[in-house]
Amino acid sequence: MVSICCLTYNHVNFISQCLEGFINQQTNFDYEILIHDDASTDGTQEVIKKYVEQYPDLIFPIYQKENQWTLGKKPTWEFNFNRSKGKYIALCEGDDYWTDALKLQKQVNFLNENLNFTFCSTNVNVLVQNTGEITSTDADELIKNANIYPTDLNSFLAPYIWYTSTIVFRKSIVESHIKEINILKNFKDVFLLSILLKHGKGVFFNEYTGVYRVHEEGVWSMISDYHKIKNNNQTFKSMAYYHHGKIKLINESYLYGLIDLYNYNETSRYNRFQIVVNFLVFCIYSRSYFKLFQREILKIN
Repeated sequence: MVSICCLTYNHVNFISQCLEGFINQQTNFDYEILIHDDASTDGTQEVIKKYVEQYPDLIFPIYQKENQWTLGKKPTWEFNFNRSKGKYIALCEGDDYWTDALKLQKQVNFLNENLNFTFCSTNVNVLVQNTGEITSTDADELIKNANIYPTDLNSFLAPYIWYTSTIVFRKSIVESHIKEINILKNFKDVFLLSILLKHGKGVFFNEYTGVYRVHEEGVWSMISDYHKIKNNNQTFKSMAYYHHGKIKLINESYLYGLIDLYNYNETSRYNRFQIVVNFLVFCIYSRSYFKLFQREILKIN
């Protein structure tokens, strides 16, 4: 069985298309749709309820009365993952959708046949909601039009071509780390992939199975550029320490993020001091990157 874990919040204009993509999957195995609505106020819950009436043995919702994300909860892990029954977990948020009816079947076939791989992902089209324009990602160019692109923990960040709405992974691996995940702050999909890659490889299929929607109501779209950099940097900091400073690309993503924040106009004097301290602490911890600190922070060539 596959458990599709879907998060939604104020997606009334999008959730039907998302659910139709799930329902239309053609598989030779059972799957369940676990949907967590985080206290939507726009009628999203009413749309979900209509689908539940039609597919009561397929769609299993949770309707929150208070927004859990703002309380610091991790809805995917605390509400959907913990009740999932599948051997594999598929992710997709309520404002994105799948377009390939064989998406799950192809990904599960691959994982069943390749036990040394822990997850697989595919390409997507990008829909700009305001204009209706549909574009391609830059994945083709980044992987030189390869049909299949494998990766590991030392290389998955360059290039970064992993789209949350297409990821399918082995539940058993994450299950063994769930206590850590619930404790960790700033846990994002990139962190999830790094945990999966501790146990095996990942693979990207260069075929289009879904659509990533860009719209003004999206949580990420509403965050300022400065806070996006800061938020991402906090995630990479957690990742760098989680992996004991041993993964070069993760370390550098954290440190170059600190450099970006240090040079950002919005960064206060006090925050620059904190950045210097954080940079030095990590240099000492990893016993490396002192020259980078001298060059980029102290401006000593």
